[in-house]
Amino acid sequence: KEALYNKGISLMSLNKPKEALDSFQGALKTDPNYVGALLGKAGSLALINEKEEAINTYNKVIELSPNFYLPYLNKGITLYEMGKLSEAIESLDKAIALKADSYLAYLTKGNALRDLENKQEAIGCYMEAININSKCAEAYFNMGLCHAGFHRTENAISCFDAALKINNKLVEAYDAKGHVYFQAGQFENALSNYDKAIAVNPDNFEYFYKKGLCQRELEKFEDAVKSFKMS
Repeated sequence: KEALYNKGISLMSLNKPKEALDSFQGALKTDPNYVGALLGKAGSLALINEKEEAINTYNKVIELSPNFYLPYLNKGITLYEMGKLSEAIESLDKAIALKADSYLAYLTKGNALRDLENKQEAIGCYMEAININSKCAEAYFNMGLCHAGFHRTENAISCFDAALKINNKLVEAYDAKGHVYFQAGQFENALSNYDKAIAVNPDNFEYFYKKGLCQRELEKFEDAVKSFKMS
């Protein structure tokens, strides 16, 4: 069973969840309560969009190992992906109670709270995630979106800048900065960020459209026409 389990883990690393699932199922034929293989099975099922069955499998792991944080975490992430936000938060809270330094649990809980429009609570979760893992660009970025929702321009920009310091190819952060600056009437700054977004992803025509809007506001009408043609 160990060989089949490790084969499954290797296949997951190669992004081959269907093949991995077969290996985990093989290991479980030998030992139906093999927690590692059950976790692998659940993860594989989630990746091939069999999320309900993944949840059932995480529940079995929880029955076998009720004090193990990982099935609660992974179940919470899967529930979040399914749009079951309140259930996701409940599962993530259990993960946090068992392992208080799980930045991923705080990050996902923050995302669920943000989707539920509980932006201030979400910011608290993102801060916890950052306190645990200061290199979590996604937490800074999503916290910036929350601040932007409150029209806290400076706070939002600060968060987006922190995310870009970690990952300067995070095109969504340039786009978000551009939007916040545009809303604040700072069209030169907005234009600069849309240019940076285009440099990272020149195939996204929406960035050219937004660039054109900035140029129009700046009365750079010929440049705006060129940008709109690219959109």
